[in-house]
Amino acid sequence: MASTYVLLVFIWATTPLAIVWSVSDL
Repeated sequence: MASTYVLLVFIWATTPLAIVWSVSDL
């Protein structure tokens, strides 16, 4: 349970960063 929660939080936190990184790469 806890590991799944941590994984979801990790994805939620890093997805915006990945989007910003992709946009800035353009």
